[in-house]
Amino acid sequence: FSLTKLINVANSELADSLGNLASRCCGTALNPLQEFPALQPAEFTQLLQGEHAALLVEYVEALPEICYTHYKNYQFYKAVDAVIKVLHVANLFFETTKPWELRKNPEKQKELDVILHVTMETLRICGIVLQPIIPEMSKKLLDKLQIGSNCRSWQHCETPSWRLKGAIYETKHIQSGKFVLFQRIYEKKAKVERQVQVEKKKAQKKKVSV
Repeated sequence: FSLTKLINVANSELADSLGNLASRCCGTALNPLQEFPALQPAEFTQLLQGEHAALLVEYVEALPEICYTHYKNYQFYKAVDAVIKVLHVANLFFETTKPWELRKNPEKQKELDVILHVTMETLRICGIVLQPIIPEMSKKLLDKLQIGSNCRSWQHCETPSWRLKGAIYETKHIQSGKFVLFQRIYEKKAKVERQVQVEKKKAQKKKVSV
């Protein structure tokens, strides 16, 4: 498994699939009030009429049990693959529902809210599931969604919000401010290389002055 392939996988799956999805649904363009919107039951039922929404809900509901089995068998890579599949479906769902179009029409706010809710709930569950693999990134994601530290154990990912009986659907605020979940590896490498060049120039100047 080459370093180049590892970097490509990290960039495409973490930066694009997970990071970009989180940035888009949490960004001020679609979410100016910086909220984890309440789940609107009627709009959620309507949303499920769509093929991609129904598929995403199915995948999210199955994910915890699938990953628990993989972790139990020490097959961590399979758990990661399962999460990646969910993220691919989530991104397809996000693209096909076109929340940026709904944002233009105030009368479509409830429809937009349910798309944001389902997307954020997917990210919440993926964040908890990924804690054994990428703890720092998972923490950053869950912090952004304002998920309490006492609500991050495995039991908290087993039941998605839309399956909670008698739950009170309340809008909650997310963490405000610029959010970059994952910086592409080549960008970090470039910064390090630039810093090395700066240090070399400083060292050369010192030699000349001496």
